[in-house]
Amino acid sequence: MLSLLAALCAAAPAFAQSDALKQAWQQTNTLIDADKYTEAETWAKKAVDLAQTESGTDSVNYAISLNNLAELYRAQGRYAEAEPLYKRALAIYEKALGPDHPAVATGLNNLALLYYEQGRYAEAEPLYKRALAIREKALAHGPAQAQRMVGDVYPRLAVQCLADFIENLLGVFPIAPPC
Repeated sequence: MLSLLAALCAAAPAFAQSDALKQAWQQTNTLIDADKYTEAETWAKKAVDLAQTESGTDSVNYAISLNNLAELYRAQGRYAEAEPLYKRALAIYEKALGPDHPAVATGLNNLALLYYEQGRYAEAEPLYKRALAIREKALAHGPAQAQRMVGDVYPRLAVQCLADFIENLLGVFPIAPPC
């Protein structure tokens, strides 16, 4: 998820960022993938500082950097630290890009996943539903945009559905999966 959002924004001229900020994002992602959380946190915080200095605290780059730091905290189970960062990033996306932008859907999805992992299902569900509605609306704008966005909606449900489907194909379960 981190890499996807950073790559999308790096490719779009509206989200211009310095080489130093891009490097900080890339290092953060690489270190998270390697489970080197202490080093990743240093880079993620550096990215937040760079984005704030370069673009300001209401910029999409700042929101991406906050989101990346929140992702790191979520991966470590540091939910109380992650939640306000996700919320701030989401608020920036909504203000800067509008309530129906795909980045808003990603922010909603990330916050919902945080709630889901804590067993806060009643709080996660409306966020997932809103993220899905944004993505469904984007489907009307063409398959390329929708294809880029669909991957992170209900990630656990999608994985389980795929696993169920594969097991069904292998004959483990004689009945097709419900999804």
